[in-house]
Amino acid sequence: MNRTKVGGIAIAAVLLGLGGVIVGTTLVDEDKSRSTDASAADHRSGQDSERAPSEVARAWRNLAPGGAEEVEHFDTLTELSDTSDVVVTGVVTAASPGRVVVDGDPSDDGLTYQYLELTVEVEDNLAEAGRTQYAVEFGPYLEEDLAAAAWPGDLVGDEGIFVLRRKGSANPETGAPQVASEFELNKYRLVSSQGLLLNNGGEVAAPLVEESGFPNNLEGADYEATVARVDDLAD
Repeated sequence: MNRTKVGGIAIAAVLLGLGGVIVGTTLVDEDKSRSTDASAADHRSGQDSERAPSEVARAWRNLAPGGAEEVEHFDTLTELSDTSDVVVTGVVTAASPGRVVVDGDPSDDGLTYQYLELTVEVEDNLAEAGRTQYAVEFGPYLEEDLAAAAWPGDLVGDEGIFVLRRKGSANPETGAPQVASEFELNKYRLVSSQGLLLNNGGEVAAPLVEESGFPNNLEGADYEATVARVDDLAD
């Protein structure tokens, strides 16, 4: 794992081999001190009327891969929905530091990394119906950077389409075998940075994608119409 620090943005350069998890970028905002653990009710109270649509995607951009290579890439909405384990619309109800990963021997100043875990409450199962919520992991990030970051609380209350893959599951598309120890944790990840389409004031936002083409070509499209389109494709 390599870590570089540039202008307040700590970049944990990690490519995990568990089905294609991507690099994470942690933005440490020293001007804020809110806890990263919040409930949707607390976050929404008095907030919705103050938060402009243009601000909805801002906090999510801290989770963008930062130019790092991703194992899975899709050219169309059909490809994206066809190869995923789970497609849901949902609302983020909690965002908090999750499980810890240690790189090297802790007694020898090994670096400690931690996942950011989001709880996504399901509004509608568009594919693979069943669960009412999912634990979705991002990262891992340096533990001290994640502890200092205030922006994860801003993810709570946001609604979107989440295209997910269960961690540790076999992936015929990439040739990744099942990893039982990871699979049994029952954690999920986005299939790639393309697997999140937010409801940004009634319009689609794809805040994690940093290249032109799909799904940036969906930016500004009607959100409900896009949900209906994904629902048709996922059937």
